[in-house]
Amino acid sequence: MVRAISKDVYRKPHLNEDPTGTSSLLRNDVKGGHHWLKVKLIGQKSNRSAIGATVIARYGERTQAQTVTSQASFYSANDSRLRFGLGQEKTADLEIRWPIGEIEEISQVASDQLVIIKEGSGVFQKQSFGRVTSDSGRG
Repeated sequence: MVRAISKDVYRKPHLNEDPTGTSSLLRNDVKGGHHWLKVKLIGQKSNRSAIGATVIARYGERTQAQTVTSQASFYSANDSRLRFGLGQEKTADLEIRWPIGEIEEISQVASDQLVIIKEGSGVFQKQSFGRVTSDSGRG
């Protein structure tokens, strides 16, 4: 038996699409107990966006490396901040390899924050974010 499908099925909005045509911002409130670190680089001698710079994060017995890129697609852009999941560790040692070849080291950077690092000047600014817990009152 073959059933006809209503044309309305194809006109329904996607999950992140508002039927009124307005934009929406989706937010992911993770309730895990793990730590993280976001790093934003600002070039001074290198290009200002620090494209090509690599950050190596060392914490506990682990090491992660990420490179700032400018990849994007048509009508879009990527966030240039680098994100490191630190698990149970509360600090990380950072090594920044700037595009011009200089290496900068910053020790014992606290977790659960965004650090903005200026080339040759170290940590320029810090922004902490509140931790989301399961009893935050959100449903």
